Amino acid sequence: MRHVSACCSPGDFDDIFSPAHARSDARSYRDKGLDAEAARIADAVRHRTKEGFTVLEIGGGIGALQIELLRDGASSATNVELSRSYEDVARELLVEAGVAERVERRVGDVLADPSSVAPADAVILQRVVCCYPHAEGLVRLAAQRARRVLVLTFPVDRW
Repeated sequence: MRHVSACCSPGDFDDIFSPAHARSDARSYRDKGLDAEAARIADAVRHRTKEGFTVLEIGGGIGALQIELLRDGASSATNVELSRSYEDVARELLVEAGVAERVERRVGDVLADPSSVAPADAVILQRVVCCYPHAEGLVRLAAQRARRVLVLTFPVDRW
């Protein structure tokens, strides 16, 4: 059994997930594509959904995973992000990929207005639960919104 580490302190979202962090993530995605974990998530979602599936990613950062899933058959994606720092870079990537019109990006706390979050075929929380101060409520909402696939990943303490 692996130990799950906390990836950040709740409340520090804009400091940790800064515009510089967003630019670095975008540079890496442009140069190398999805990282290994995101590629595994994309494969898992593809194998468990049908053409035209919908995606809800909570804490999707620059939107790289959404872009790849849209290229591979998703009809639309919604991203709900706590930090505003990703928005400019994400919009650039979406336009470059030609999928901007199929993505809704929102900044805010999904638990502040749960009714505003529509169900989706695939709901993804990649390394998000560990950072969120109300993890149980977040996972409950994600499970309620997932029609077909719910993906949760956690950072692993490598020490």
